[in-house]
Amino acid sequence: MERVTVNLKIAAKVGTFIPDPYGDICYVFTPLIAYQANLPGVQVIVCVAKNSSPVSLVTLSHFGDPNPHLPRTAKHTLEQILKILQKIDPWNLNKFQIASKEVGINGLNQPFWRNWHLADLSVFLTPELLHTCHKFFFDHVLLWCKKVVGHQELNMRYKSHHK
Repeated sequence: MERVTVNLKIAAKVGTFIPDPYGDICYVFTPLIAYQANLPGVQVIVCVAKNSSPVSLVTLSHFGDPNPHLPRTAKHTLEQILKILQKIDPWNLNKFQIASKEVGINGLNQPFWRNWHLADLSVFLTPELLHTCHKFFFDHVLLWCKKVVGHQELNMRYKSHHK
């Protein structure tokens, strides 16, 4: 990912000239404003463990907690990685992974967004809407309907609709 985004990172910091749709040359910047992926993909990008939120500092034991939690920022994540790098060589994979899991990160030591000007995790991560809504419906709404109406009755109602 680093090689693919190198020119975008340079343009984000110092700008670049590109033509617009009408052929006029414009001086533009390319900030990282959105990155869309499913939850496992986002967790890899954000460098968090599977039991942590990619957008806030909450862990699995506090999911559903009514208290607001601080957003997961690039600064916080990079500080966590730096603390581990000061103690353990990243090429010593076993020790590095163990130390990473202790602080709730996944062991990635050079995220692609680390040197992207103004890139912040809590800003550029966007949910994958189609998958999120689909999963929400089947994991929650459909289960609630089955509980309220009953599995057999719900099946009968769906069967009675015209195709």
